[in-house]
Amino acid sequence: MENLMAEGEEALVRGDTYIARDIFEKLAMEGDPDAMYRLGLIYRDGGRGVISDHQEARRWFSRASKLGHAKAHDALLAMNSHSEYITVFTEKGYGGNYGGEMSRFRR
Repeated sequence: MENLMAEGEEALVRGDTYIARDIFEKLAMEGDPDAMYRLGLIYRDGGRGVISDHQEARRWFSRASKLGHAKAHDALLAMNSHSEYITVFTEKGYGGNYGGEMSRFRR
């Protein structure tokens, strides 16, 4: 199992996201929370051969989190806290005004 995890990590380093996904999925189906977390990352970020799918990322993060994986829990919270808008605070407000104004941009 550790060899398979290492193969998945090496595939990610090479940029073979689709191969890493297949390896981690096999391990995740066997109940490995680290593999579930890595699958969540792959689906969150996408990559060569894998389209970003936030619903699938949340599903894998959630499964790993329920098994006690702290990073998966944090990733799930971060994904769920993002709204449709990004709030940007600026030191020098929009239009040159001082006071740390904020601007909202649609993603």
